[in-house]
Amino acid sequence: MSNGILVIGELANGTLHATTRQITAAAAKVAGDTSDVTLCLPAESTFDTTSLDSINVKNVILLDHPDASQDIASGIYALTTELICEAVKRLQPTAVIIAKTDAGSVISARLAARFNAGLASDCIDLALNPEGQIAVTRPVHGGNALAVYEFPGENLQIVAIRPGAFEPAEPTTSTPEIERLDLSLIQPASPSPTLIETV
Repeated sequence: MSNGILVIGELANGTLHATTRQITAAAAKVAGDTSDVTLCLPAESTFDTTSLDSINVKNVILLDHPDASQDIASGIYALTTELICEAVKRLQPTAVIIAKTDAGSVISARLAARFNAGLASDCIDLALNPEGQIAVTRPVHGGNALAVYEFPGENLQIVAIRPGAFEPAEPTTSTPEIERLDLSLIQPASPSPTLIETV
């Protein structure tokens, strides 16, 4: 794929969220070469990168921001959205793959709106069509059937993978190249959403 795949991972309790290795496996299925896959993680500068030692990608970009954990814990994901948008602007990937977690569901929709991109959510399988575009398999009719969808045109493709749909990628013996982007000056878009109540 021309500009590669950007995988948006998540952290939980200071280490990789279980879905991160699942979606890197999904990306590898359509990338062909793991050098075309970049893992992107919003994180604070104190994040211990040893949990990345055996991840099956060659490149990891840490989006450093002192309020990253606080934003994720808030359930609003306003700052996280801005950090990921900045990564997409800089890297200009062909596709973005994210897990359909609480955060992923919100962020993927916001990304699609910001970049006028196609969004396929709740996907359980991926393939490439003859034109090199991603084709996704999604449950339909209340899960009683499966349908395959393709992205039209050449705009950014955003795919939200159902957690558990892919087995976690096998650990590798190599260590990825890790780059830190200091995005501490980035702030949430104004006005930012406010959580009123959780029911």
